[in-house]
Amino acid sequence: MTNKKQDEGNVIKFSKDYRKLPYRGLSNARLLLVLKTHYSELSEGFIKYDTEYLDGSGYYELPKTALLLLVFTLNSTFPVIFTTLRRWTPKKEEYYRSKQGELFKIEIKKKND
Repeated sequence: MTNKKQDEGNVIKFSKDYRKLPYRGLSNARLLLVLKTHYSELSEGFIKYDTEYLDGSGYYELPKTALLLLVFTLNSTFPVIFTTLRRWTPKKEEYYRSKQGELFKIEIKKKND
């Protein structure tokens, strides 16, 4: 695990603001765990939790294939955990596993981007 305040180049990007993302305004999260899973193994409730847009306009449509479940904790005074799902590829799995324990900058795409 690294002791750097901000690990160079680590960014987790979100295409929209999601309800699951805690505490708007905090910009860093630490990657705790990487799990390989499949869409078919996820409960309906978990899919809704992970994909619901903050503005209530709908849900992100996940690919019905292998996925990576990333578990993050906020860099805050008390533990707050959130997850995100990403499409699985061998390269992505290797990348995220190599980054466990490191800080990531959280980037949420702005409406005008």
